Amino acid sequence: MATLGNTAPNAASTPAPVADDAEAHKPYVGPRTFQPSEAARFFGRDREARDLIARIISERFLLFYAQSGAGKSSLINTRIVPGLEAEGFEVLPIARVSGHDGRFVTAENIYVYNLLSSLHKHENAPPALGTMNIAHFLDNLVCHDGVFFYDDAYVWPDDAELKPRVLIIDQFEEITTTNTPFWEQREPFFRQLGEALAADETLWVVLSLREDFLAGLDRYLHLVNNGIRQRFYMQQLNRDAAIEAICRPVVERRPFEPGAVEELVDNLMTSRRQDEPGGENHQAEFVEPVQLQAVCYQMWEKLQTRPGPTITLQDVRDFADVDTALVSFYEDTIADTLAWAATRPEPAITETDLRHWFETKLVTESGTRNMVFRGQEVSGDLPTPVADYLRSRFIMREVVRPGGVWYELVHDGFIKPIQDANRKWLERQPLLQLAQQWESSDRSETRLLTGSQFEEFSATKWQALGPRVAAFMEASRLGRRDLERRKALLRTMGIGAALLFLIMMVIFLYRSGLSAEAQRNELATRNAELNQSNAIKDANATAVADANVAIQSQNVALSTRQAELDEANEALRASRLVDNAADYLAQGSLEPAILLSYKALEINEADPTRRIRAVLFNALSRKIEGGTPDSPLRGVHLAPVDTAGYPLPLGDLFTGPEPDTLATLVDGVIHTWPVDASGEPPVATPYALPAAVGPGLSRAAFHAGQGLLALSLIHI
Repeated sequence: MATLGNTAPNAASTPAPVADDAEAHKPYVGPRTFQPSEAARFFGRDREARDLIARIISERFLLFYAQSGAGKSSLINTRIVPGLEAEGFEVLPIARVSGHDGRFVTAENIYVYNLLSSLHKHENAPPALGTMNIAHFLDNLVCHDGVFFYDDAYVWPDDAELKPRVLIIDQFEEITTTNTPFWEQREPFFRQLGEALAADETLWVVLSLREDFLAGLDRYLHLVNNGIRQRFYMQQLNRDAAIEAICRPVVERRPFEPGAVEELVDNLMTSRRQDEPGGENHQAEFVEPVQLQAVCYQMWEKLQTRPGPTITLQDVRDFADVDTALVSFYEDTIADTLAWAATRPEPAITETDLRHWFETKLVTESGTRNMVFRGQEVSGDLPTPVADYLRSRFIMREVVRPGGVWYELVHDGFIKPIQDANRKWLERQPLLQLAQQWESSDRSETRLLTGSQFEEFSATKWQALGPRVAAFMEASRLGRRDLERRKALLRTMGIGAALLFLIMMVIFLYRSGLSAEAQRNELATRNAELNQSNAIKDANATAVADANVAIQSQNVALSTRQAELDEANEALRASRLVDNAADYLAQGSLEPAILLSYKALEINEADPTRRIRAVLFNALSRKIEGGTPDSPLRGVHLAPVDTAGYPLPLGDLFTGPEPDTLATLVDGVIHTWPVDASGEPPVATPYALPAAVGPGLSRAAFHAGQGLLALSLIHI
């Protein structure tokens, strides 16, 4: 049933709280989603807003998709919701299918439960919410004083003006990235959505999601709206739209001087690839809105230290660092939060704890945003006052649901910068890595620091690394003390044995002057004493041998630890390679992505997180025309290349990223040369991958022989 036409603006239009009035008056919102109250600062999307509203009006079921960070949620909040209301629609609260963990709530379908929870804005959820279906809930969803809630006893007035309604489910990719143990409930969710559309002709549904998750929904879409699949794709900002988004918010306050905004947009459209030979720059087609807002937000903050009537070209060059905008925003947030927490009465938090919380609580294992419940005292292992402060720094936002408040990152564009920043920080903390290895080995004594290591790390500020490192340092100190005690005991035993021998010799010389009879008696006594002395020396020798064995065991343990450190370095090297592969994949350079991820898999065959296999399979699937994770792969044979004349090990040669090129991988860097690509593929020995890299792929192999090299992807 439709809601009343004369209700107040819905909860989706309710502005999110801001930290203070100063934030509300800044021209740029930073790297987060625009709220409805910030529509006056949102520019550059007029055409997309007009076209999307027209498509929604004409199609009762529509998929709205774009790349991550393109600004889907911001467009919905600032343009689509007001535009649809102006066209006579009632827009329900922006809904989500994530939030509650299916392991801890009683619900027949966790995705339906989360959807209905996000629509019901009363504090207390209906008792039977876990068993309701979508059609029944929407039929009894009413709005009073701008608040939507479920009420099956509500009686509509006779003169009620009913309007068609629009249900917008934002970040719909969460149906595949959250509550993954309950994947079997996805199909029933789509069936219920289709039944709701069939039951209510005044209901419109819009699913907003990231482009890279669209293919994963194909298997379910036939269950909705008779299989009709209408879609609307939004590109990222082009050059003219980016200029408008940057200039319009400040045109009345501090406009850009000629040439300044153009250089800023050029920088935003330049992709700097430091992992490519020569470090060349590439001009991209579009600007990422999240990056634009992050750069402009930081630039405006820094401009407050340099007053002036305009934003000059020098201002842009000094204050608009595109390469480090999101990382800098995250690092500034970490530093400010630690400084703030140091003044609070709550138990101190460490930088290690804070970075670990961001990467493990706010990011899922599949690399998407996760929600953290805001507890009374603790929010996902972090003191709630600290989590509240992070919310005020605009790196997180709150999501209000029945029963409480949840926190999540303001945008998934922050995920990779957070991971990259944390990885670089961890590389600068070898003591923390050693402490983690010690704890993972059940605190084995063989993992403790040696004497020189302990002295070296004792001179640093290791206390700031948290309780794990403190326990590791204390255990190393006690272990070092015990070792010194053992060495001192061995030295004492050796000195005692020597003194005993000297005493025996003195006694012997003294008694040698006695009478023969006395000498014979003395000789017998001396023999007994010598036997006793020999026994003592044997005992001492045994003790010394035992000590040597203990020292040798320590040496073996040190060698083992060094080998494990080497293994950790190899794993780190593999991680860097797969990061580079993911960057190539994002740019559409599939051959380098295949090469780097395969090399990473050779180095780290175990691949415990399966991230290497995920990147490799994604690149292989996209390389093979028509291949998807749900369809068989076809064989592909890349052009063979003649390696004659190149003094390089054949095992290190691969087909290059460009046609007719040869490539080799040296320390994570790809080097390419032009080659003669003529000739037939050779008959050669296949070098199979260590393991299957994904569903549908039976084998991928490099073929080398007769001075030629090629890559084959084989499906059996």
